[in-house]
Amino acid sequence: MYDVYHEFEPTGRFFRYLKALPVGAPCLNCHGEAIKPEVAAALREHYPADRATGYREGQIRGAVSIKRPLF
Repeated sequence: MYDVYHEFEPTGRFFRYLKALPVGAPCLNCHGEAIKPEVAAALREHYPADRATGYREGQIRGAVSIKRPLF
């Protein structure tokens, strides 16, 4: 399980929450090291600028960050 990070900003006016997004087994179909040729072709067609491949299960792919005012 991945920890979350939270803080109250120094001004005391905002709360921030952050949770890591780990790569799971289903993610590897499009973002892994061994992508099927037909999937790779579809990715190039629909997302030509995307380079988010080469990941292994358990690596961190991104995070969700939420910032909310406290008033």
